[in-house]
Amino acid sequence: MDNCFNNLTDEIRIILTRFEERAVEQLHAVEKSINTVSYDVSRRLQIVNEHLDDVRRAISSLHDVTQSANKLSPDTFEYVEESAEFEDTEGSKEDLERIWRSALMFIRAHIGSEAAFKTWFRETRIEQLNAENRTVTIKTKTPFVRQWLEGHYSALVEQALSIVTNQELQVRFVTEHKP
Repeated sequence: MDNCFNNLTDEIRIILTRFEERAVEQLHAVEKSINTVSYDVSRRLQIVNEHLDDVRRAISSLHDVTQSANKLSPDTFEYVEESAEFEDTEGSKEDLERIWRSALMFIRAHIGSEAAFKTWFRETRIEQLNAENRTVTIKTKTPFVRQWLEGHYSALVEQALSIVTNQELQVRFVTEHKP
């Protein structure tokens, strides 16, 4: 009987050991699945956060544009509407001046600092608008101002002129030659 009891105990131990081994294997499989799901969820959360950052930047840009639009006077839109009718503005000096005044109003609203605007744009003028080549030449008083405008405000000037003329234009800055 002791022998029978010992055999039964040994068989129960073997069964329990096998059961424990299978339970450990299944536990490892579950842990692996959880880790995989956790990584996937973490990656998806990271992507969602990146999209949220994009949305936040877009909202911030929209807010900036709204603030800039609020700074514009009703006259700005009159100038834009008038100058938007020009198809080819190479000829008339008055037309070029009106386009530049409208563009400057847009630029002033987007720069935000009146001092910065006056420093860099006070002594500028539109020299030529070539509708065929889609280029605009802006004349400055000094090489330093020309370089500063090229490095810091080219995109804004192009945007302003494109809005005012309803044409995609490239801007070129030149320095006034003094005899």
